[in-house]
Amino acid sequence: MKRPYYLFSNGRLCRKQNTLCLERATESRSPGAEMPGDGIPLEEMATGAGRRPEGNGPGGDGRAGGSEKDRPAASPDLSSARNGSSGQNGEGATGGGHRKEPDGEGYPSEDRLSEDHPSEAGTDDGRPSGELTGESVPFPVENAESIYCFGEIDVNSKLVAFLSKHNVPLFFFDYYGNYTASLYPKEHLQSGRLTVAQVRHYEDSGRRLALARSFVEASLSNIRRVLRYYASRLEESAEEVEEAIASIEDLREKADEADDPASLMGLEGRARRRYYRRWPALLGKAGSGFSFDRRSRQPPSNPLNALISFGNSLCYSVCLRQLYHTALDPTVSYLHEPGDRRFSLALDLAEVFKPLLVDRSIFRLVKTRQIQPDDFEERLGGTYLKESGRKTFVDHWDDRLQQTIEHRRLGRKISYERLVRLDAYRLVRHLCDPEEDPYEGFEMWW
Repeated sequence: MKRPYYLFSNGRLCRKQNTLCLERATESRSPGAEMPGDGIPLEEMATGAGRRPEGNGPGGDGRAGGSEKDRPAASPDLSSARNGSSGQNGEGATGGGHRKEPDGEGYPSEDRLSEDHPSEAGTDDGRPSGELTGESVPFPVENAESIYCFGEIDVNSKLVAFLSKHNVPLFFFDYYGNYTASLYPKEHLQSGRLTVAQVRHYEDSGRRLALARSFVEASLSNIRRVLRYYASRLEESAEEVEEAIASIEDLREKADEADDPASLMGLEGRARRRYYRRWPALLGKAGSGFSFDRRSRQPPSNPLNALISFGNSLCYSVCLRQLYHTALDPTVSYLHEPGDRRFSLALDLAEVFKPLLVDRSIFRLVKTRQIQPDDFEERLGGTYLKESGRKTFVDHWDDRLQQTIEHRRLGRKISYERLVRLDAYRLVRHLCDPEEDPYEGFEMWW
């Protein structure tokens, strides 16, 4: 079964014969920080083995998120790559150098990087840090559904053409865990009819508002589900959580009265502020080392904000990856205003799935103490996950995406990741026939 691979080391990703190969470099990519080598043996990582038991640190580079025996049973099409191939000359790939960060997450300024870490500003020659060690970690391209690059990874046009032929997208993250860019295969599911319908829905203020309202209503419904799930397990502060649930329900009803997407985003923002204020109560004793008073992004001011920012970046990339499996144009959106250098439709879709994928992942990791306060570091006036913390988060994240539920309408087990694509398909049906098949965003029922 195809699955994502996560690369944390520096090095060069290249093609050798018909296999992908990570050639490791000597140094950690962190600005001025040292990191021990990856904890998974090369011979195990090449096959995706070496999964840690829950609560321990995850493995190293090039590994899939778990061995097949740890995966829940799934139908063959759950993580299938797109069909078709591109030309051998590299023209079959499109570089998505989108510096616009999902959810408004910011970047340290170049001046601050120059001041605090001179080696990172002005002297960067574009190569991975350190020298190649001679260690090579092969992994089959046939097993790769996508590749996430958290280290300094060097690629070339030969690799790009090879990945494009096999429909494998690359996602890049900076040292701080912020999503920075995508490199994805040439789109082959184009539909002129769907693109025209997508743009017409955006230009029609009434139709756009209806879709934006559906995204917000689904998001607020899922937030309430998360609150109810943990409120039933609280010994203290249960009344405060119930008040928050009631206030969020009031805001959800007000969404029917909103007259533009900006007003809807304002309601969603107010709901999230009330939601986040209850996080200390939801985390209980396990959250005693995680102070949290408000949401901050540029930069994250404390560990919980760092977890939210990192999780939101992963959620954005998952939604973007699932949109590639449809004929939807990811730059045309309805809740978020379409802009330059970002896939704003992925932001719309991410609002629906953040409570299920990101927030509940954070609660699980903190409550089970898999993530501890010492998994964070203070840097450039903000708080960020260390490399070990990111590996722990990514390891759990991959497990969560493959977790399954019995779908009420389909009558079969569906993975959480597949739910995102089903929601994109639902949007496609709406755009083609809005009267007969109106879009309703995914809402949790458990």
